[in-house]
Amino acid sequence: MKPYVLTVLAAALALALGAPSRAQERPGVVYSHNAQANALFLKARDYLGTSDPRVGGKLENARAAIRLYEQAVNADPRFALAYVDMARA
Repeated sequence: MKPYVLTVLAAALALALGAPSRAQERPGVVYSHNAQANALFLKARDYLGTSDPRVGGKLENARAAIRLYEQAVNADPRFALAYVDMARA
């Protein structure tokens, strides 16, 4: 199995178990080897982090995050973590 596949699987497992995985906590981390998909994913995570209405977030941010995740998986259809985060949004 390729190292980046293991990285994505580990991140998805950590996310499923509730471990923090905020993109901004790990600057420079590459989640996809497709640069465009990775950039869209990181931007989507930023939007998703500001979408929880319980802490003053906006629903529009969740919608924007979903659109960005969709673009990320269109750019890299094998980007498993983007699918996981999109499902959580």
